[in-house]
Amino acid sequence: MCMRCSYKMSITKHSNRRRLPRFSVAKNIRSIQESERYQDNAEMTASARTELQALKWNLIQRFIKENPFRVSAQVSRAEQWYRVLRYVRENIAEESLEDWIREQAAIAENIAAGIRDLRPRKSGPCHSILLVHVRDRARKAEAIHHWTIGAEQANGCDGGHQTAPLPGERVAACFSSRDSNEPTD
Repeated sequence: MCMRCSYKMSITKHSNRRRLPRFSVAKNIRSIQESERYQDNAEMTASARTELQALKWNLIQRFIKENPFRVSAQVSRAEQWYRVLRYVRENIAEESLEDWIREQAAIAENIAAGIRDLRPRKSGPCHSILLVHVRDRARKAEAIHHWTIGAEQANGCDGGHQTAPLPGERVAACFSSRDSNEPTD
């Protein structure tokens, strides 16, 4: 604990970056979520939206990494995931992350009932599995942000109100045109 500023110091082999207090990271995540909800999307460029997404997932990853939690191994796997859901709801309140955790709990209930899932599931502590998922989401958000910046530069967008389509919109358009029964020229 640093005596001057009351921050916990995190010394890792990669850096000696300060750990932010738990409430500070959660407050930053919530402020990003608020700006996503109330920002007029017509005024935001696609790169600004994807930058917010990347920043949000990086903060969530940092929060989960710096605030490990333990879930008792004595309870069922589904109950472990429900406890993780309560922890995430109280501290982060990210809808898509809560949905993913609910899905993990439902899969664990099905496996306990004898219904096997076709996808292989990782075993181990819930914290490490959640951290891997959040890390992958942060990487995906970064990749989408870089793709969007490249698309805006290729389209000659100068950061004004002209926006490039988001990658999900472009992929959806590709699938809808591919799946239609109309002949293509």
